[in-house]
Order: sequence, then C-alpha cells, then structure tokens
Amino acid sequence: MEYMTLKEVRKSLPLKFTQEQFARLLGASKPSVARWESGKGKMSGGYYNLICLLQYDCGFWFLMKENKPFKHLKEIKNNRRKNGKKIYSN
Repeated sequence: MEYMTLKEVRKSLPLKFTQEQFARLLGASKPSVARWESGKGKMSGGYYNLICLLQYDCGFWFLMKENKPFKHLKEIKNNRRKNGKKIYSN
C-alpha cells in the first residue's frame, strides 16, 4: 500500500491550498504544516483525522465551491429552535 505525503494530500484536494491557507483551514499554524510536510514534526491525531475527513468528504468540497461551507450548520441550528424551544430533528 502506498501512502501519500501530507503535501501530496494538500495538492490533491479539490481546491488547491497554499500551506498558509491549509493551515487556516485546519486551525493550525503555517510553520506547523511546513514541519509536518517536511517530516520534522508530528501532527496530533485530531489533525490527522480532520485531514482524512477533508480528503474524502465530497459534500464539504461541494459547499466550499459554492462558498457556503458552514451555511448548513446555521440551518441545522435554526431548525432546532421553534418558538423559543429546542427541537431536535434528524
């Protein structure tokens, strides 16, 4: 099994990110991403899991292309509240 380097993963995403943009997307710093790509630093499991999700979540990338990545979260929040009461829906 061949594994992709972090740089290869970053370059293979539907939207092409610079290290700085990728760092902002992850909530990390640019120097951290540079260290991870060079193999000089080790990322935590949380970042690894997030990168795996970004690599395989087509719905997220569709929303990014529409420039509405978090619109659906607002809709979910709004749908849960009616008349001042929390309503949990599927």
